[in-house]
Order: sequence, then structure tokens, then C-alpha cells
Amino acid sequence: MPLNTELKLPAKLKWFVLAKLLLVSLIISLLVAMFGGRSAGVGVFITFDILVVLPLWVYKIVAFKCVSFTLTDGMLTINSGIVVRRSNAISFAQIQNISNTKGPLAAMFNLAELNVWTASPAQIRVQKNRTEHRPTGMLWLEAANAEWMKNFILEKQAK
Repeated sequence: MPLNTELKLPAKLKWFVLAKLLLVSLIISLLVAMFGGRSAGVGVFITFDILVVLPLWVYKIVAFKCVSFTLTDGMLTINSGIVVRRSNAISFAQIQNISNTKGPLAAMFNLAELNVWTASPAQIRVQKNRTEHRPTGMLWLEAANAEWMKNFILEKQAK
């Protein structure tokens, strides 16, 4: 993976998202079919795909095309946003943890989610007495690139 170069997310990410959305759609349709009959399940599957899955997939494709990242010797910068552009520069010195997550569906597409955690209070969200922790930086990469980036950052931190 080249340093000091603006990179995009992998192209196969759009197919992974479509597979994930269709799987959710299929599960919902099967539940409807179990309780409302087979024809109701088919109708829900088609309607749900046209009204929800297709627009959500198009939105995700546009959103992923608007994400780029740059890796340097001491910093990871993630740029994102469709209308409002955000740039998140994370110094290696601030990083407390890096994790790679790869579920069964992501493994089929050879993708992994790289999560970068810092001590920033911005990654903790409290809503209605519920705390949610989100990573400071998150990227979907090919599995080998995610592992390489994780090892590269950990190596640079050790120096």
C-alpha cells in the first residue's frame, strides 16, 4: 500500500453491501412468509427491494465513492462526506487500539473493517442512558491491506 497517496475504498465493497442488504431483505421476507403466507413474503421481498434496498444501495455507493484516505509515516487521514466534507487526521501517537473485523460475508468478498480507536471523547455517544462507542476512524479494506495497515501503524508506534 503506497504512502502519501490518496486512496479509495475497494470497488468490491459495493457488491458486499448489496449482498448484505439482500440478505436482510430475504430474512424479513421469510419471516413475513412464515406468518402471512408465501405470496405475502414474495410481495414484501420485491417491494422492500425496490423501495428500500435499491435506494439505500445507491446511497451507499455514492457515500463510499466520497471516502478517501491517506497514510503517511505518522498519520492516517480519512476524508468523507457527500455534501459536507469531513477530514479526520489521526496521529499514530493518539491511537490506542487498532482492530480488524471480518465476518463470514466480508470474508467471502475478502474484505475487513479496520477500526482505529483513540482516547477522544468524541467516540463516545450517550443517548437516553445508553452509551455507544464508535471508533475514531473506520475503513473497509481488502483483508490483506487491512492487516498490513494495522501492522504498519503498530510498528511505527513501537519506534
